[in-house]
Amino acid sequence: MDGKFGVFCADGAFVQRPWPELEECITVPVCEEFLTPEDGTGYKNLGLDIVEAGQYVYYECNDPNAILDDDSCRNYFPLLCMDTNQWATVEFDSNGTELIFPVNETFMFPKCRSQCTQFYIGRKDFKALDDTIEVRAGDIAEFVCDFGHFVSSTQV
Repeated sequence: MDGKFGVFCADGAFVQRPWPELEECITVPVCEEFLTPEDGTGYKNLGLDIVEAGQYVYYECNDPNAILDDDSCRNYFPLLCMDTNQWATVEFDSNGTELIFPVNETFMFPKCRSQCTQFYIGRKDFKALDDTIEVRAGDIAEFVCDFGHFVSSTQV
């Protein structure tokens, strides 16, 4: 949505077509003032200038393997342009019904949490208790000593 009218070029000439009537050029509500994620949340730049009301903007995590810390298991966060520079978050209840919540002054973007994919920690005498689990930034992965060895409780 940029307000432009396209004319098709074919065989070295523009195809003749009727121009829109002035009544067809209408003003629609748009969002031009985008919300900016807080530093350290891990989102890509949007690269957008304007969005028509009723359209979504998708803030994506920089790390393609990251997920949001909002229990959605997504790596993007959608915001809905409701009206001129008015944003809302959208959630779905257990029946799949869309729930719209206008953004207010307390709104904060969820953080992107990177995944730890390498369970080697620089020592071969310790191994991950369960290296099949998914571990995200802020989580704790448990490691154990080699079989038959234990960590002294005074050293933990």
